[in-house]
Amino acid sequence: MKLEYIYQFDLNGYVIIPNAIARPHLQRLQEYWSEHLTNHSLHDINFDWGKEWRDLIDPESVYRFLDIIYRSKFRLDHMFCADERFVSSGGNLHHGADMFDEGIYYWVRNHRIHSGLITVQYAISDIGARESHFCCIPGSHRANFPVPDRYRNVTDNPLLRHIFLQAGDALIFSEALAHGTFKVPNSGQRRSVFARFVNYPGLKAGA
Repeated sequence: MKLEYIYQFDLNGYVIIPNAIARPHLQRLQEYWSEHLTNHSLHDINFDWGKEWRDLIDPESVYRFLDIIYRSKFRLDHMFCADERFVSSGGNLHHGADMFDEGIYYWVRNHRIHSGLITVQYAISDIGARESHFCCIPGSHRANFPVPDRYRNVTDNPLLRHIFLQAGDALIFSEALAHGTFKVPNSGQRRSVFARFVNYPGLKAGA
């Protein structure tokens, strides 16, 4: 695992791992989505949909990254689909660095990361400026003060960063990051899978 990825994650609260999903795997996901999920009320993934969906739990590059962050003690919490209709928190940014009681936190001691909930967004289609997309305030996962109301807004927000992905990329971010969906009017097709992971201290390393 590249040290640069850990540095980017610690600095910004997110990192993009390119080509996390191999092309044959990606193609099977795209085909299933087109056949079964278009115009469907999207919801949590049913792992009976097929091996291609179960394999999203631990693609090698994503697993190796999470294994470092959580020091081998983590588990999948839940996984769901999102398309161009999906908008989180009413179109505003949500979460922040002051949510320890909710299991959402991020801090570092002695060069060791201690993290609560982490999300992996897998891009099943290309997601650019013409599609509704992920946005955030970089570094807000480490902030010492609550997010001011002004910076919860996704419009006219000077701190906001727009994150664009290529099909097959994985965006990994701390849920302590102030983040949300930038809704694009008449958005093009957006197909993503979100997988959320939590630390699991009771798990023995390597189990």
